Order: sequence, then C-alpha cells, then structure tokens
Amino acid sequence: MKKLIPNRLSLGLFFAGFICLSIYAALGSHVSDDGILIEPFGLIPLFWIFEILAITAYIVHLAKGFTSR
Repeated sequence: MKKLIPNRLSLGLFFAGFICLSIYAALGSHVSDDGILIEPFGLIPLFWIFEILAITAYIVHLAKGFTSR
C-alpha cells in the first residue's frame, strides 16, 4: 500500500506562507513620528493566499490518490 505524502507543490506553498508570516513578525510594525502606522501589511494576505492554495493542492493530491486505487 502506497502512503499518501504531501506533494512538493503543497509543501512549497506552505513554506512560502510560513516565510511571509516570519518576515512579517521579524519586521514588526511601528508608529512614525507623525503618527502613521508603518507595517508590512501586504504579507498578511500573501500568507493566507499561500496557505489556502497549499490546502487546496493537498486536497487535490489526496483526491487523486483515492480515485486511482
């Protein structure tokens, strides 16, 4: 019986999302002298997009594994 392991695409997308979240945490946010919040906000939606795509790719991978039996 062949084990179903995550394919490279879903793992790559998962780690790309994790890298986005790590960069966001490392950069942090701060308030400038004139009261404007400075933060890398674009990394939050990128994290969620990568994670949703990783989950979708993994589900498709599982579905192909179950239908090929």
